Amino acid sequence: MSLPVSLLFSVLFLAVAIFAWSAIYRLYFHPLASVPGDKLAGLTRWYEFFWDGLMGGQYMFKIRDMHERYGPIVRINPGEVHINDHLYWEVLFSNTLKLDKDPTYYGLDAGNCTAFSTVAHDVHRRRRGAFSKFFSAGNVAKLEPQVQQKLNQLLGRIEELGKAGQVVDLSNAFRSLSMDVISIFTEPQPRDNLSAPDFSKPLHDCLRVLSGTFIWQRMVPALQTLDAIPRFVWTFINPSVNVLYDKRDSLKTQARAVIASGGKPETDRPPTVFEAIYNSSLLGVEDKTPERLAWEAETILGAGTETTGMTLCTLVYHLQTNPKILERLKEELMSCSSLPREAMVDFRTLNGLPYLQAVIWESLRVGCPVSGRLVRTNSRHPMTYTTPGPDAKTYVFPPGTVLSMTMRDLHENRSVFPKPKDFQPERWLDSSDPTSTSTAEQRKLMDRYFVPFSKGTRSCVGMELAKQELTLTVGNLFRRFDLELFETTRRDIEAARDYFSPFGPSDSEGVRVKVKL
Repeated sequence: MSLPVSLLFSVLFLAVAIFAWSAIYRLYFHPLASVPGDKLAGLTRWYEFFWDGLMGGQYMFKIRDMHERYGPIVRINPGEVHINDHLYWEVLFSNTLKLDKDPTYYGLDAGNCTAFSTVAHDVHRRRRGAFSKFFSAGNVAKLEPQVQQKLNQLLGRIEELGKAGQVVDLSNAFRSLSMDVISIFTEPQPRDNLSAPDFSKPLHDCLRVLSGTFIWQRMVPALQTLDAIPRFVWTFINPSVNVLYDKRDSLKTQARAVIASGGKPETDRPPTVFEAIYNSSLLGVEDKTPERLAWEAETILGAGTETTGMTLCTLVYHLQTNPKILERLKEELMSCSSLPREAMVDFRTLNGLPYLQAVIWESLRVGCPVSGRLVRTNSRHPMTYTTPGPDAKTYVFPPGTVLSMTMRDLHENRSVFPKPKDFQPERWLDSSDPTSTSTAEQRKLMDRYFVPFSKGTRSCVGMELAKQELTLTVGNLFRRFDLELFETTRRDIEAARDYFSPFGPSDSEGVRVKVKL
């Protein structure tokens, strides 16, 4: 009996010794030990999990709190440093450095197989290059008639609901519009979420819940294997996931059809991302499977849906609560064309309206469609960072150190954007405009650090499409309708949780309006 007991004590002693040595090493001898931050953050990743996993996407607020206490550089987990210094953005997200992504932070799909989650810089360049031309300004302009068709469908639905005296759920309506528009570029059979009476609310609800599970999968990689559980098991547990499985099954079916056709569209429809990937000479056969094609399309759809939808919601709220801004925008929109109010005004016309563009830019800044950390690592060379001020200190990070920054920190930096909490489109007007609140030098600084689509080699591939969709939607929506908010407050558009995109409170009904007739 004594042997098992002594063995047990030996094992326990060894475990405690290993834990103690690990703690001592991480806090005192680790290459990042000199970086300030909460001790628990440097000791274990479970500190991050507590705030993000258990508390529900709250670590971004804790990180901001650490910066307020410790300065522009903080250690936020044993192997990651977060920097809040706008001058360092151009270093970490330059076009010249070949930086990789952190596999722990981005490894949320099947083997990092999408361009978004690809870790290695060179592999990402090939995967992105296979389909990036489909989101070029030229191709986006070519497909504008189809985008206008989708927008007309949305405007028609809003008019119908308005005449019936019903409340319009813009949160799900905008997300349905975005998903339908992106699907024109990504898959042979574009989606039609706008036709659903509830604007496909169950699908969007399911996608938001799914976003919250990524944090758990990041911290507990074994949870990623849950995707292997058969569909019938999940639908038995929660029938609402059927809409998500239907979406995934549709993508896989379309991918198989594209592969079976040799990558040639079967009709006169324009080619999509599926054909682009399959026909690309940059990729090997391992990147052309139905599963990877489906994953790539699903990632593009998900990324563009939430970000654009949230930006439009932010914009509507701020316009409706700032009557003078709304009045000036409407005056510009009504004078830009002699067409009737119900007629569609094209992107070229609307893109030339300075106040409309200022409103959109300010909505992107205030709403900040990506709230999550953007994480990079240099596996080849050390990186350095020097704190500003008279007591400057230089930190040297060995190869493989994970460095991160956050868009919102730039967009709320007072030295770049004075009064950052104010919704102030006038800051974006040319300095020659008497109502502009920015000097020419200030405007240059803002343009330099305005990064809603990120910058560098991994900037948003759908940037041109997002600009077109935002411009067409805002211009034609407010040209055609007079709206009023319905049971919507600032709380419904402010970030309360970080699931890479900013999410409002869990009990929020989103942005809802009534149409004034």
